This record gives sequence, C-alpha cells and structure tokens, in this order.
Amino acid sequence: MNTSCACVGLTLSLLLANSHTTPQLRAREAQSPAASHRPNHFAPPPFRGYDAAKWHNLSVQSPKYRFGRALVGLGPTAENLRRVADSQGLAYLGENRVRFADGTVVDCISGFGGPRAAWQYQPIH
Repeated sequence: MNTSCACVGLTLSLLLANSHTTPQLRAREAQSPAASHRPNHFAPPPFRGYDAAKWHNLSVQSPKYRFGRALVGLGPTAENLRRVADSQGLAYLGENRVRFADGTVVDCISGFGGPRAAWQYQPIH
C-alpha cells in the first residue's frame, strides 16, 4: 500500500512540476502541420516540389495545390495523371507532363514508368 501511495505521490509531483509547460506544448501542437484535427488542414505529406506549409493549409487553393492534392492516393501513372489533369482543367501533354492555364509545363512523375515512380511538381518551362 505504501508503494502505490509513493507512486501516486511521485506522479502527482511530476505533473505539478511540469504543469507550467502545458500551455506551451498545446500551442506548439496546434501550430504543428501534423495537427490534422484543424478544419483547414490537409494531412498527407506533400509531394516533391510543394511547400509543406502551403500543402497542409487548405485555404491555399492555387491551381498547383488543388492539382497536387487531387493526386493523393493515386498511383503515379500516366492514366491517373490524365484523369486528374482533365478534372482540373489542365492540358495533359502525354506521359508525365501537364500544362497549366498560365502556360507552365510540369513534369509530374519522377522516375516515370519505373519501380520508384513518384508524384512531383517539377516545372519544365
């Protein structure tokens, strides 16, 4: 019985000693990109070529970020790229490239056709 009282006392002492950091920890957690409970937060990690802060912030609705988020969960294939490009109003140029309305041509699949193919945003010109 004394052992459990000592454990409870020690635990309570540690909690009280660290209670001053709780607001700071909560503030840090709230600012973390991993805090997916926020209403305007997009949780999956960004693809290469996307800024993490913009990727995770759903209030950023540029064509680049809407397009990239639409690719999440799809395999990096030409067919998936074509379907998403069509749904986003972008010109599919074949294989791994699309053209945005402003004329920017982007290579969207690194390692195209290979076993390590992955989504990316790499402007060509």
